[in-house]
Amino acid sequence: MNLQTILQKAKEAQRYIETMENSQKDKILNEMAEAILKNSQTILEANKKDMELAYKNSLNDVGLDRLMLNQGRIVNMANVLRRMTTYPDPIGRVLEEWETHDELLIKRTSVPLGVVSIIYELRPSMTSDGAGLCFKTGNVSVLKGADDTEHSNHAIIKILHDVLERNNLPKEIITFVFDGSKEGIVKLVKEDSYIDVVLTRGGAIFNRFIELHSLVPVISFNRGLNHIYIDKDAHHRKAIEVARNSKCLIPNVCNAVETLLIHKEIAPKILPKLYKVFKDEKTHLKGCSSTKRYIDVEETKEEDYNIEYLANTLNIKVIKGVEEAIEHIDHYGSGHSEAIITEDIEVGEYFMNHVDASCLYLNASTKFSDGDTVGSGPEVGIATNKLHVRGPLRIDALTTYKYKMYGEGTTKLAWSGYFTPISFFTTLFIGTLFLPPLISFFIIPLGYLSAKEHLNILIFIPSVIFLLIGSGLIAKFKIEKTDNRFLKYFSQLFYVSKPKIYRLEKLFENYPKISEYLVNNLKGLKQFISLPSALTKLPKKAFILFTIIDSIFWGVVFGTVGYWLSNFF
Repeated sequence: MNLQTILQKAKEAQRYIETMENSQKDKILNEMAEAILKNSQTILEANKKDMELAYKNSLNDVGLDRLMLNQGRIVNMANVLRRMTTYPDPIGRVLEEWETHDELLIKRTSVPLGVVSIIYELRPSMTSDGAGLCFKTGNVSVLKGADDTEHSNHAIIKILHDVLERNNLPKEIITFVFDGSKEGIVKLVKEDSYIDVVLTRGGAIFNRFIELHSLVPVISFNRGLNHIYIDKDAHHRKAIEVARNSKCLIPNVCNAVETLLIHKEIAPKILPKLYKVFKDEKTHLKGCSSTKRYIDVEETKEEDYNIEYLANTLNIKVIKGVEEAIEHIDHYGSGHSEAIITEDIEVGEYFMNHVDASCLYLNASTKFSDGDTVGSGPEVGIATNKLHVRGPLRIDALTTYKYKMYGEGTTKLAWSGYFTPISFFTTLFIGTLFLPPLISFFIIPLGYLSAKEHLNILIFIPSVIFLLIGSGLIAKFKIEKTDNRFLKYFSQLFYVSKPKIYRLEKLFENYPKISEYLVNNLKGLKQFISLPSALTKLPKKAFILFTIIDSIFWGVVFGTVGYWLSNFF
């Protein structure tokens, strides 16, 4: 099967997962975890074949460690899948909701990216981690591992496919491309018709190669040239513990520190303590000429500061202070993880505000730069990009969003330029002829009393003022969707609701000549089917004005009716 056919099937599988219920996804992830554990011996036997080939091909120690699986690592693979089920569903969340001045309700809602390709080197655990991450986020995964891990990946993929098929789902939801050659990678990353995003998980050269050849947007996890600056006001025990943990807890990963920057004022006291700790950890130390005054280390060369060792090797440099630390990090850092150890909070905040990196730490180890710390599940990588994803890859990083817009026959209009002031106000006034608000009926007894009791001015004028102020305020509250229960019911007296205007459409349908005349003779109304249609599209301020005019007009009319009735009763 050629590559495009494989990717076409993956694209088609997207519809099965993108709207899947979270409970079903969690159930399947738990089944995958159980299947991984149940078939651990099969995975270990396959991995043994990869290891034998790796020894034969003289793979280095770092590569061998990343390739090797044991029972503990397989248990961790299962735990990662289980942990996925503890996170809330990132799909279908309403991120924002608002109503426009056109009364269009807009919801910005999270959705899957679609088809996510993860290209990685020597970690077979990434096969289940990446597949699980994509599955939880409603994405189809297209995985491509290194040729060195072919047997391990075959075994893991078969286990995951069996679970999908038992749940009546297409196995293409988790697609694996068994061609780890450079040519195969280049072909894959040019298939932008099928793939929505590429994640790279490898060394700096590997990542850069993919970025240069890809037609698909790339989220890359760059190298970790990480630093710890130990300030003059640092607590020595904290500094030593953080430095040791950041370097020696698994030295061959991207969140390990590669260079310690020491303030010159504390160098004489803290360097001997650090030397003893790192000697016990069998760390190979390199230091600048100032460092060599206090401890016996190999002297650093300029290029050493630009090396991601991925080994138990550490640079040490004595500097003047926080400004020099920031300058050094700006020059050599990779934007991954940077830390400062200090008891001076102002200096700490200054460092964190001025250093450009995805993860910044004050008095804490760089080892916390992983997915689990920030609640993502698997440790896929630390993104050094600045667009879309930065830092530990959380599950919501594999989502995007779409705008859902709700209307009631809502159309885009251009009021300015179409209406003259005369036609605009004529539209408002003609609308009042058909839509008396409830409050105007209450003016009848006021008109009656004003005539009977000879209190014309005392009753009639205040009632008009009441209509003027009340209708304007209530219209404003109504438009702004007040939650006040009193205003909600009281507003019904003044406010001419949109549904009431829509009902008026029927009247105009029965008398089409009226609509035709108005539309043809009032400039600007040609945008609308009828006068009621124009009234429903009034801007907020215009609708407030319409409510005021409507209340006063009908108040005067019914006040006059009440006044007239006094002559008969």
